[in-house]
Amino acid sequence: ETYPSSTLIPDALYGIALSYEESNPDSTSAYLREVARNYPESQRAASAMFKLGAKAQDAGDVRTARQWFEQVVTPRYRGTPEYDVAQQRLRQLP
Repeated sequence: ETYPSSTLIPDALYGIALSYEESNPDSTSAYLREVARNYPESQRAASAMFKLGAKAQDAGDVRTARQWFEQVVTPRYRGTPEYDVAQQRLRQLP
């Protein structure tokens, strides 16, 4: 590992995730999970968690969607664009 503690790692992983959105959704999810789990303090974490929740909701996996959205709706991510949208999504879940 040349730059194991670089602050750019979450951004790079998030970018890789987005690059796979159309061609390989499983890879997208894997990279988003890596950002969410390993870099919760990064500016990309709330977005990664929200995207994972949205993907789960779209797939009909309400339980997983709820878990991801609940992780966004915490004091840590208050003030992020994803916070309010995750709150709305949680209210809409059955």
